[in-house]
Amino acid sequence: MASHLTDGVIHATTRAASLHWCIAQATKTDGALNGDGYLLKRDEDTLLFALADGVGSGQLAHDASSACLRILAASDDMDLPSLFETCHTQLTSTRGAALGLVKFFLGQGFLEWAAVGDIEGCIYPTEPTSSRTISMMQRGGTLGHYFTGITPQQHAWPPTSMLALCTDGVSRSFRERHPNDQAPREFADSCFNDFGRDNDDRTLATFSWTQEGT
Repeated sequence: MASHLTDGVIHATTRAASLHWCIAQATKTDGALNGDGYLLKRDEDTLLFALADGVGSGQLAHDASSACLRILAASDDMDLPSLFETCHTQLTSTRGAALGLVKFFLGQGFLEWAAVGDIEGCIYPTEPTSSRTISMMQRGGTLGHYFTGITPQQHAWPPTSMLALCTDGVSRSFRERHPNDQAPREFADSCFNDFGRDNDDRTLATFSWTQEGT
């Protein structure tokens, strides 16, 4: 399965902490536009990650997810309920999109997230047997067409533990695989190859953070 991986590191400005991330993507058809899209947006030591999945595939799905991400990029707001509401209001002329948002508080050990539609997310425990995997709570709907609000949640996110987020082009069975000390790029690559579906556009994002001394 052909995939494109993009990764990087984002350093906190007020703490000795670094966020490591990787995005794996592939399209349903080689050479076609991707109906999935993502955005990383920073406001000092708060980082917003958005994963959008336009309905269907091809040009119209790409147009919907791209419009969603442009709306988020242009907004000065970092409040999750407001961002979802704004996207819903402005996507009415498109096919609509599923959307997952994660707000990372760099170096503080917690995050806030929410999703509408088929966006999966989970936080893996630091050790495979130490505690349960935490899953993102999804609300049904399609932004631009049907939206009844979100259920934002805040969770602790310990240093070196992994967070993963994906569109429905990746089987939710990926949640059963523990990173086992893999870096975000290694984990994204292995999960994407084993759980990605060839019959859909697909995106998988992985994140981990470290602080000085860990």
